[in-house]
Amino acid sequence: MFLLALVAHAVFPGIAHAQEPRGGYAQVGLATFPGAGIQAGYVSAESFFTRELNAVLDVRDFGPEATAQVATTLGGAIRVLGIGRTIGGVRYRGVDLDVGMRVGPALSFRLREDRAFRNRRFNLYLEPFVRWTGLVKRRLLFAELGVHAPVLRFGAWWKIGAGSR
Repeated sequence: MFLLALVAHAVFPGIAHAQEPRGGYAQVGLATFPGAGIQAGYVSAESFFTRELNAVLDVRDFGPEATAQVATTLGGAIRVLGIGRTIGGVRYRGVDLDVGMRVGPALSFRLREDRAFRNRRFNLYLEPFVRWTGLVKRRLLFAELGVHAPVLRFGAWWKIGAGSR
């Protein structure tokens, strides 16, 4: 993970004096592999942690065995590079690396449901994740790796409320 942060520092050296993102952000993204999905939510970013509320829609197996899952999650993350900024006085370099967990209720649906599937429709969505956020051409983008399919997610953060930083 730390290696990913070092690579990002090398790729984006011109944003060494960017301001660290803090406050409320809308997070909107797409997901892929396997299947497809969307993720939307709210992220409250602080210097070394985040608090999050997300809604997730995933679709897998686009054939007769298609399965869709809808989940609402609460969670948070530790901002690995933010710890260095908070404790060690390291400047924000335009990138962050977050390691976190989300949990919440989920409902699954299948095109052709049997009784056994209907009995398992409601489940607990528990997901550890790793997320990279970075400033790319003045836009705050993210790429995320989770454990629930689709596991690869990417998108953008938009500042919410007054006092954009």
